Amino acid sequence: MNILLTNAGRRTYFIDFLSEIKKREKLVIHVADSDKNSAAFYTNVKKKVHLTPKVIRNEKKYLSSILNLVKKSKISLIIPLSDLDLEILSKNKIRFEKNKCRVAVSNYSIIKICNDKKKLFYFCKKNDIGYPEIYSKKNLIKRYPIVIKEKNGSGSKNLKIYKDKKFNFKKDKKFIIQKFIKGTEYNVDIFNDNTGNFLSCCIKKKYLMRSGETDKCEIVKNKNLEKFAMKISKTFKHIGNLDCDIIVSKNNELFLVDVNPRFGGGYPFTHISGLNYLEALIKNYKNKKMFIKKNPKYLIGMKGLEIKSRIKR
Repeated sequence: MNILLTNAGRRTYFIDFLSEIKKREKLVIHVADSDKNSAAFYTNVKKKVHLTPKVIRNEKKYLSSILNLVKKSKISLIIPLSDLDLEILSKNKIRFEKNKCRVAVSNYSIIKICNDKKKLFYFCKKNDIGYPEIYSKKNLIKRYPIVIKEKNGSGSKNLKIYKDKKFNFKKDKKFIIQKFIKGTEYNVDIFNDNTGNFLSCCIKKKYLMRSGETDKCEIVKNKNLEKFAMKISKTFKHIGNLDCDIIVSKNNELFLVDVNPRFGGGYPFTHISGLNYLEALIKNYKNKKMFIKKNPKYLIGMKGLEIKSRIKR
């Protein structure tokens, strides 16, 4: 199976995970990114690297590039690793399938909801899933602090917290005003099969964040969060991994605060805890029997730095 990771960026650990899986599954690893200096290109793992156009304001050219790559390299499975191309890949699933290539991405309607915090708010409200209230006007704010964030933002970009009324907010369709939820924050990976059925979840208590990603966490067991994760799975019917941030308030209320329909920055901790969702995903698309451990092993993990170098031959 030729597997392509798109917009791999700095996620070098993903290539390491695939290299380990390669010992058990026949794989050829392909890595794509729009930056020739992408860290993912500079690993010593045997792979094929591909430079692609940027996605933003360049969708047609990007799609054409990926389709050509699929045909030329006989790619069987695409695993996107960023938000950038989720919509375009999801929208064109059939075109890839005609070229005998599957894309591990949810349906377009779900991708659109996950990528738009306003749509996500109404979707969660309709399905009785806790989600922080969004205020359409400044004078509707009931209590402070509040959060201002980009409606379609990712990685906590331009997110600001205001503790009182003394803030200027010009009505801008790019931003939303949201209720601030105080409590304990968790990162949860919710894994479904390729038809949207729940298989497993991994709950991580957050200790440290960087650029919207989990940097330090603890694997925990929490029955209420497990039930909440199963409800999210059943409602979203996503495909593959759903990377979620959930806050448990002081009153033990559960709030879904962020969701990414892909493998996210907290996945490495899930993987090294023994829940190998990546291998299960590959087996699922190969129509082979999957095995996922019932319980992860306990650990506290933290990301660090590693030097990657490409040896010239």
